[in-house]
Amino acid sequence: MSPCIIWIPNIHDLDVNESNDLSLGLLVNCLSRDCERCSTRNILVIASTHIPKKVDPALIAPNKLNTCIKIRRLLIPQQRKHFFTLSYTRGFHLEKKMFHTNGFGSITMGSNARDLVALTNEALMISITQKKSIIDTNTIRSDLHRQTWDLRSQICSISSRKYSEVDDFASASDAWLKHSSVAKAKPSPYRPSFTA
Repeated sequence: MSPCIIWIPNIHDLDVNESNDLSLGLLVNCLSRDCERCSTRNILVIASTHIPKKVDPALIAPNKLNTCIKIRRLLIPQQRKHFFTLSYTRGFHLEKKMFHTNGFGSITMGSNARDLVALTNEALMISITQKKSIIDTNTIRSDLHRQTWDLRSQICSISSRKYSEVDDFASASDAWLKHSSVAKAKPSPYRPSFTA
């Protein structure tokens, strides 16, 4: 492999022994095997997490990812401050009660810096659409709702694409069988039928 940097986000969600799906666990296992052959000396693998207790211990070993660097996550007041700065520099202000309550913390709990920027951008788009210069709690809630439903629609489109590929394969196989000499032969009880 060429010299490169590989970043694995949210490694706490990774299951090394997961065999039913192609996952980053396969990548980690592959890199660790290559590391034993010394072909990956020029590869730096960085894996990030905010829940170190959930990281699979099999990943943290001398021949796997063996160095841990602990980086503290933003606290709720810091998240609020960064959200304020991001929105203020673009000409928007936050509702005053967001500074005095824990409402903001309950909305953005668990956000990393990238999520906070995405949240800010989406909230600003909603505010522009509503022609408001003050971002309130409801705007942020609707932003999170939109992001959640957007993610769900992406997941649905991926799964429907897999089904359509299977349907395309079935119709192509069916057409081939109709025009080939195999179709004229006596059908085997072991061959699946592709008729619709």
